[in-house]
This record gives sequence, structure tokens and C-alpha cells, in this order.
Amino acid sequence: MDSLFSRLDLKSYIASYKSHLAREKPIPLEGDTKRHFEMISQLQNFEYPAPPKVANVDTPLMHLSKSGILRISEIWEFIKIVNYFIKLTRFPFDGKMAQWMEQIIIPESIKVIVKWFDSKGELRAQIDPRFERIESSLLHIKEQLKTQFRQLLSTKRIEPYLVDRQIHLLHSQEALLVRGGFNHVLKATVIGRSSSGFFYVVPEAVESLKKKESSLWDEKESIIYEYCKKISLEFGKKLPFLKFINSAFDKMDAYHARIAFAKEKGWEFLLPSAGGSIELSGFKHP
Repeated sequence: MDSLFSRLDLKSYIASYKSHLAREKPIPLEGDTKRHFEMISQLQNFEYPAPPKVANVDTPLMHLSKSGILRISEIWEFIKIVNYFIKLTRFPFDGKMAQWMEQIIIPESIKVIVKWFDSKGELRAQIDPRFERIESSLLHIKEQLKTQFRQLLSTKRIEPYLVDRQIHLLHSQEALLVRGGFNHVLKATVIGRSSSGFFYVVPEAVESLKKKESSLWDEKESIIYEYCKKISLEFGKKLPFLKFINSAFDKMDAYHARIAFAKEKGWEFLLPSAGGSIELSGFKHP
């Protein structure tokens, strides 16, 4: 197909069209051309939301068919698809578009799972008391870290050894930049050296708080994994639905991309001539 587009000098035209797609897919729309034309014609009459950017979910679907456990990021791709169709059900479509939307019946168990996620693709803290406890503890530790660094930077006996008053990030750790001899006034672990020979250090009090923080993150990841198992089990039971809605998303995406592309260019849609020939008037190559 790419070689054909190249020979016809349509590569930039196709690239412009593809920029409107939510995810990569073949250009041709399989099925009844007349039906596609009718669906697109009806959709043009509505100001509906554009499909969100979504990753290909063929591999996660395969994993589900083998009772695999999906990562939270993979689950989020399905949530975006389902959530999009939940939004579309609020639009008063008519004709064939309305008939098509009536076929998309979202299982109640899937609707419940959708509500577990926030707009960033993360599990909401409210769904599990353990999440709320961990979030509260993490916020408390964050405030303690700020207080600890503030106290250290204002300590008179440490001041002569400070190269600057900044909190540096090195190897994903917050550190102070100090001169040699700092160990006489500050208990800290050296995690690196600057090009000028100074030391990046993590104060002992800060290190203790960071260990608590790391432990909380590990606990949170463990709970997330529990939910991944629970959601994957339910997704496995609803695999035919997920395959169907994934295909429906691609169709809706293809329709929307064509509509958005045509609006951008100020073009109209035409059905192929039933007689097998098309008369072009005022035509120029795209």
C-alpha cells in the first residue's frame, strides 16, 4: 500500500489524514461502502468528542485469552476505549449510527471498573482504605522532608560546608552539595561527587524518611498488583466484549479521522458511481 501511495505521490496526503487517527490502522474501511457513507454523513451533524489516543491492545487481548495478568497501563488503554463509548451514549444519534450504538452494551462490571480510575489512568484512592492510608502517609513524609531540609540549611554549624543552598536531585535522590570535612558536623551518606570535587550527600535523617517512603511505594505497588489480578480476571470473562468494543473503537476512529480531515480541507464525501465511472469536473490531484 505504501508503495502505491508513493507512486501516486500521495504520501503527504495520507500522512495528513493519519494525523487525525487516535491510533495507527490500515487506511481502507472494510465492509459496505454505502453504509460507511451513511454513518459518516450522520456523524457530521454532531459535535461529539474526538477519540482519545489509544495504544494497540492486540497483545493484551492475547494475554487475557491465556488467563494472563495485565499491567495497570495496559488496563488503562481498555478503560479509555470503554469510557469513550460511555460518553458517546449521551449523544442523540439517529439512523444507522443510532442502531450501531445500540449494539454496544457495556457490562455493569466493566462500568464499575471504569469508575475505579481517575483521568490520569491511576486507581482512585477512594476505592481502597489502604490507598487512602498510604497517600496520607506519603504526603506526611513529603512535608517532613521539606522541614528536614529547611532545618539543615538553616543550621549554623553546617553552613560553612554548604556549597549552595539548593536541594539537588542525583540518582533520583534529594541531596545537599557540601565541601570536604562535612562529616564533622553532619551524618550523611555520599552518593556522588561534582566536577569541582564537592560531595553530594543524603543526610541520615532524610535517608530514614526516604526508606519509609520507599516502603510505602512498595506497599502501594503490591495493592495495585492485587487490583490488576482482579481486573484481568473480570476482563478475561468479558473477552468477547473487549474484542468487540476494540473493533468498534477502530471503526469510530476511522470515521472521525475522515470527518476531521475533510473539515480541515473543506472537502465533501462522494459515493462511488454505481455505473463504474466517475466524471471529474474541476478536479486536481490532492
